[in-house]
Amino acid sequence: MPISRRITSLKVENFRCFREGLVGEFKDVNILVGRNNSGKSTICEAITRLAGCLPDGNLDASGRDKINLWAQRRKESRVSPSLWFRSDKSRAWTILARLNADGDSKHYWFKTWSDNSDRVECNPSNPEMAKFLSSLTVFHPSDFENQNIEYSLQQSLFAQRKDKALIEAISEIFDSDVEGLQSFSGGTTMLLYPEYGLPIDVQGDGMRFALRCLIVFSMLKDTVFIIEEPENHQHPRALARFAKALCAGARDRNIQTFITTHSLECVHSFVNAAKECSLEPMAFFLDVNEGVLDARKLFPGTIEALDAENTDIRYLDDL
Repeated sequence: MPISRRITSLKVENFRCFREGLVGEFKDVNILVGRNNSGKSTICEAITRLAGCLPDGNLDASGRDKINLWAQRRKESRVSPSLWFRSDKSRAWTILARLNADGDSKHYWFKTWSDNSDRVECNPSNPEMAKFLSSLTVFHPSDFENQNIEYSLQQSLFAQRKDKALIEAISEIFDSDVEGLQSFSGGTTMLLYPEYGLPIDVQGDGMRFALRCLIVFSMLKDTVFIIEEPENHQHPRALARFAKALCAGARDRNIQTFITTHSLECVHSFVNAAKECSLEPMAFFLDVNEGVLDARKLFPGTIEALDAENTDIRYLDDL
């Protein structure tokens, strides 16, 4: 079944690289492609900032400050002058998201803006939609090295026996014979093989990325998950299987997904996995000219037609 709640559109003004921008028709699985500095991460940050301004929306699934994660990644303060388009603070930056739910003809919007202090307003009031957005979690590219992920989540992981499905997924993705996962009081988590056990951090980068991403993802339900550059360190076959595991979990736990990528294989993997899991995928090609965002919608049929013409969707701005 398609995701029952979802962000349907996002409008951004005077925020980072955008003087103005609108992205519409978000689906269950949304793949953002485009050149460097085309706004892929900025779209994700905008959604995160909106969620972080909601009540109980500041912390992600592993207890981290989701706004400060973006600030740390960009090596700036929480409210930096660079948040404003061309550092022009004469106008507030604004982020407006529209949401809806299946069987509900209403649209709900959540808006945040800043003239040095973040503010947020929601209309009409709907606690369930606010909870859906505020529980949003992001998996950043560097998180594959973050040992605190399994340490902070181990109690929930084992108490709810989510480790069983996690190990099954990892074994399938990497053709491995992993039998289990075990955490120790000192913070070390080990993968258990038939005849030995090894700490997570002696595994390959691809397995660490998939494992820690899926640990975080397993904690989520009825919310939004953003994953940046999941193709990092992944063989194409593992990437396709990882996409399927993520899409199956998104379907079962009602999680709308956003993916940023520079990889054509990643686009195909998530589009195919979404369709296989009866989810609606959509790719967006982003381009920015003088601060104005052009977000071209790429339906699965459009991608197939472009593939047949040997046209790489990552270079649509050259056509």
